This record gives sequence, structure tokens and C-alpha cells, in this order.
Amino acid sequence: MSDTKEKERCFVIMPISDQGDYPEGHFTKVYEQIIKPAVEDAGYEAYRVDENNICDAIINKIFDAIQKCPMAICDLSNRNPNVLYELGLRQAYDKPVVLIQDEKTEKIFDVSGISTVFYKSTRLYEDVIEAREKIKNAILSTKEGKENTLAKVIQVNTAVFSPIEVSQDDKTNAMLEGIYNEIRQLKDREKTVDRRKSGLGAKDMQDYMNILSTL
Repeated sequence: MSDTKEKERCFVIMPISDQGDYPEGHFTKVYEQIIKPAVEDAGYEAYRVDENNICDAIINKIFDAIQKCPMAICDLSNRNPNVLYELGLRQAYDKPVVLIQDEKTEKIFDVSGISTVFYKSTRLYEDVIEAREKIKNAILSTKEGKENTLAKVIQVNTAVFSPIEVSQDDKTNAMLEGIYNEIRQLKDREKTVDRRKSGLGAKDMQDYMNILSTL
């Protein structure tokens, strides 16, 4: 009979797909090289929900993990809408969560009162090792209740779980709204890139469009 005790899960909230000006596969490597080893060193099992194929089953897993995982880690890098939405839910119930982000992402004012672990997006070996250690220590401190949560910082009552089950439609709509926001951001970035490639400034582009409208 095995004496191996099953590890508690640490829910990993982070960008999944390629986005922004990060290289292909960047966040997958951040997870594999930095986050997962740090979580395991802290004694937890890293648990990340694959959001590449959004469906009812995935959305249910996300809501379940937000509410039930004893520990969570949230990567704020690139200010991903889905990440921020899931963090908001986690914080509303005053559940333990460790915040991390890379050095190239601007700090978010709403969570500036919470300790955040920064890591280098370049992922050089020595930086990866340092980041693992800092994140591991942050997880252990949070587990012991030494780190503040947003609810404690602003001194508000935590949300209470309702016995009424949230409908699947509400869950789906909430998650899809975050995805739509992300798609809109991607489209805006694509328009900016196309404009730069054309060599036209904003005023030149408007003049060009005005000329076209008169043809």
C-alpha cells in the first residue's frame, strides 16, 4: 500500500495562447520553465486549465478551480482579460493567490497593494532559477498567511458562495466576454501594425481615406 500523499492543487491563472509581441510559445515556456517547477518545489501540484479549446467542460473546470483550489498563482503579464477576470473572482472570495508578472508589463493599479513577484521575460538560465526561488517562497508565505490579499488590503467583506448554482449560460457568457475583449485587442494591434507597414501616419491615413471617399 502506497504512503504517497496526493498533493494539493495550485491553480495557475495565466495567458495560454500566443499574444502581444511575445515570441511563439513564450507563455508555455514560462509555465514549464518557471511556474510549474516553483509550484512543485513549494509542495503543490501545478494545475492549469487549457483555454485553447473553450467549451462548457473547460469553463466548469475554471470556475471549480477558482473556488476550490487551496492555492493559486496568477501571471499578470500582458494584462490578459481572461486572467484578470479569473483573478477578480479569486480575490472576491479572499482565496490565497500569488501574483507574478514579467518586467515588460506595466503595473496594474488595482492590485498594486498586493506583493507581486517579478520575473525576466528573456528567461535566461540564471533569471529562471532566481524566479523559481522567489515564486516558491511567495507561495509558502501566502500559505502561512503572511501575504496580503486584496480583500484584506482594502478591508472589505469577502464574497459568500451562494447555494444557487450559477447557470451554464452565465458561466459561458462571462468567459466569452473576456475572449471577445482579447480578440478586439488583437485586431487593434493588427491595424496598428498594418498602418506602420504602409509608412503612413495617422493624419496621412485619414487624408488618404478622404480622397478614396471622393472617387
